[in-house]
Amino acid sequence: MGQWLADTEGDWLAESSIYLQGSTALGTTVKPIGRNEHDVDLVCYIPGLGRWLPPALCKQLVGDRLKDNQRHSVILEEKPRCWRLNYANEFHSDITPTIPNDACLNGGELLPDKALQYWKATNPKGYRDAFQRWAELIPQMRALKSFAEDRARADADIEPFPERPRFKGLLCCIVQIAKRHRDTYFLERDVSLAPISVIITTLAAWSYEYCVRSAVFDSELDVLCAVISHMPDFIQRQVVAGRVEWFIWNETTEGENFAERWNVEPARAKAFFD
Repeated sequence: MGQWLADTEGDWLAESSIYLQGSTALGTTVKPIGRNEHDVDLVCYIPGLGRWLPPALCKQLVGDRLKDNQRHSVILEEKPRCWRLNYANEFHSDITPTIPNDACLNGGELLPDKALQYWKATNPKGYRDAFQRWAELIPQMRALKSFAEDRARADADIEPFPERPRFKGLLCCIVQIAKRHRDTYFLERDVSLAPISVIITTLAAWSYEYCVRSAVFDSELDVLCAVISHMPDFIQRQVVAGRVEWFIWNETTEGENFAERWNVEPARAKAFFD
């Protein structure tokens, strides 16, 4: 698909690049409940375009190219700000066009808003890199710490106890457990109010970093419980003109508030805390 988008006579798409974003890129995907499809989020980054191009035209540029492909055109579905390829009984792939964000010093990008009227700040690659740094943190376990202290005092030749393998990292597992809990919790509730994955992932990552740097644990389960309990601590709350507003800022770029819909639909915030 990426090759098809790039193999075009037009100058703009010839410079484009396709890359993963979201849970697939982070390694935090969970199997969907009640359906067989996974979703794979992709970015179509077009470096030659700028704010001067209306978002609707940028999206149309990508869509028109996908429609020209015989295989893609029959499984193509238009969404508010992206294009979806539906691979039956396998997965669907959402392709969001982005352009450079010259105002972001961290290599951020801009994507269309849902009304296709404005460009919105985002930074999928920066977020992925930040999450990887959080995931590389390893909690200090009390048993291992005690063993190390005893070993330092011992004269005998003692073979150290091997560390248990951490296949994808504890943070990834915690995020997956939290997302699975969300999915099961909303099975008999209004699923449209379920917290979006990036909110769960971001709060879990911030809480994980805080817990790892400030405490010693007995087990991975203790880490999980501590991370979950501290997640709400990292939500910013302000009262503006007598009205509560919520903020969970994307720290890899400026201007992206993951909780922006909470400020339009307060029921979303309530659903999260419930």
